[in-house]
Amino acid sequence: MSETGTVELLTAEAGLQPPDVRGLAPDERDALIVSAVKVDGEWTVLSRYGEDRWELVGATTNVCNSGRVLNFKLASEPLRATMKAIVYRYLRRGRAGQKRPRTASVRLVFAYALPFLHHLVRNNVRRLADVTPEICKLYVDACKGERTKTGAKPLVASTLSGRFRAVEAIHELSQYTDNPTTSVPWPGMSAYTLAGLNGTDPGPGKGKRRSCKTPLIPNAAFAGLYQAAWQQIENGERLLAVRDQLDAIEKKVQGYRVASISRIKRRHLAAIGWVGNLERFEESVVDLRTACYIVVASLSGCRNHELAYIQTDACYCTEDDDGETCGTITSGTLRIGMVSTGA
Repeated sequence: MSETGTVELLTAEAGLQPPDVRGLAPDERDALIVSAVKVDGEWTVLSRYGEDRWELVGATTNVCNSGRVLNFKLASEPLRATMKAIVYRYLRRGRAGQKRPRTASVRLVFAYALPFLHHLVRNNVRRLADVTPEICKLYVDACKGERTKTGAKPLVASTLSGRFRAVEAIHELSQYTDNPTTSVPWPGMSAYTLAGLNGTDPGPGKGKRRSCKTPLIPNAAFAGLYQAAWQQIENGERLLAVRDQLDAIEKKVQGYRVASISRIKRRHLAAIGWVGNLERFEESVVDLRTACYIVVASLSGCRNHELAYIQTDACYCTEDDDGETCGTITSGTLRIGMVSTGA
């Protein structure tokens, strides 16, 4: 499925679903479609509201399976049902003034909301209607006093901002549930300023990255990295040929014990003059893949998830009317062009 950016509530049935679950009977509510995919022209439901795990669709291709799932069992039980209603509303309509969220945004809000829900339960708050600015102030203080897993450093400002924005999202979206909050979390303040970030608050969803945290690689260092990667690729044909030989050996001795297969492979490497053991050879294959990543990323500007989904025999070249050669890479359903003059 292409990167459309949000959990898709599709099919004719889903298109008629309500934007929130207020007033719905439990059976009707639990039958609502959360996500669906099209298989062989037919829509298949992946998740329904009543399930504790919602599988999301529309994520980028390099997201692992666990990164596509919302596990509501992680939410504190007294507030779990309300959190479901909040997330459903978020999926259907997004926040005020914003488009429907991408899968990554849904996951982020959900993850950042969990500590707040745990905080409420620890303070004997079992309904969002009982949340007060004082309870929220205690949460802000607790987050600022929290340390990383190593215990050495406090939480960074971006993490604090994410947590506090999740609280603001809960306040806004809970108004479309049967258990809304009755007061703003921090009157006259915002998540942005509470987190200690400087400058003008860009508003919900507009300030995820205001500046690059990682500096550019210096030209000299990049040149050395690129040259080393290119040398690996120039010597890659022999390495891949040996890899194919080992794959053929493994197929021929299928059913042998793992130790025996490894011993046969090592003997083959020694016979052809490979310097190093079997483990080093396998590392070299991984190094070659990394070198390819560096070169393609450097020349194409492809994003990580596009590179992760490049397919076999995905490259081809065409020449335009001006004699320029355009190399094209197919990544999933995407085609990424790279122009090189006279190549």
